[in-house]
Amino acid sequence: MWSLGCTAIELFIKLPIFPGKYDYDQMLKIIEFCGLPPNHMIHNSINRDRLFMWNPHQQRYVLKSFPDFLMTNVPAQHHDSVEVPTNYHFEHNL
Repeated sequence: MWSLGCTAIELFIKLPIFPGKYDYDQMLKIIEFCGLPPNHMIHNSINRDRLFMWNPHQQRYVLKSFPDFLMTNVPAQHHDSVEVPTNYHFEHNL
């Protein structure tokens, strides 16, 4: 349903709603607009461990920091070529 709704809106306005350059950037844009998805949705996601980590103090998933995302998902030789998302703040903890 989500994808169908996004696609319909994008066709209507002729612009991408969340124009991320890669999955982390796009997830950051979605979370900033819609908020963090519920824990059960993140827990059942196939990309959970790529994008999120469990915060035991808050008892919820949080989006990984950009440096953590780089370290766990991008080979070291490509770290310099990955552009930092424009809306990323280094103290981000969504």
